[in-house]
Amino acid sequence: MNIHHHGLLSQPSGTPVKRVEQVVYLGSLLTACASAGPEVSRRLGEARCSFKALTKCWSHANVTLHWKVELYTSCIVSKLLYGLEALWLLQADVQRIDAFHCRCLRSICRIQPSYFSRVPNAFILHKTSQTPLSTTLAERQDKLYGYIVNLPDHALLRRCTLEPGSDRPRQWNLKRRRGRPKLQWAFSIYKRRLGAAFSLG
Repeated sequence: MNIHHHGLLSQPSGTPVKRVEQVVYLGSLLTACASAGPEVSRRLGEARCSFKALTKCWSHANVTLHWKVELYTSCIVSKLLYGLEALWLLQADVQRIDAFHCRCLRSICRIQPSYFSRVPNAFILHKTSQTPLSTTLAERQDKLYGYIVNLPDHALLRRCTLEPGSDRPRQWNLKRRRGRPKLQWAFSIYKRRLGAAFSLG
């Protein structure tokens, strides 16, 4: 799979390696466009199918709301957010995840969409003792960044992500492409952590 280049790879026999546009690796979808959008769409689709498969549980009268939310968190949310802390998502993708989360909770609570019921999402989150998935994802990202900072300087993950002996993201001297630059995970997390530190100070 070629990402932003057109190089050719060949096997020892000289046979060209077949090129693909996307591949699933370690449970995540990697695409040649290096965008997180297709992965988010794939995760939402799988989570939606799993949620529909448990429809009888969500509508069962003998299962309390607490246990329904626990089952939803364990089976649906964990599947949706698995490994997403290693990606920096666009605001539109984050909103899609939060919207899916609220729709599922509304279905569990048997409350119609806000357009019909006039019940805001904040009430649904409070009723089920849940937080937006964007908040959960941000906490996981900060935790992962802190883990990388605490790694020894010789660790490969730290050397590829941070400057030596510092918690600042590593600056790669690459030729800049035309157009708006893509958001980088390490720089985005570092900037958010700095903003949080200044607001607390």
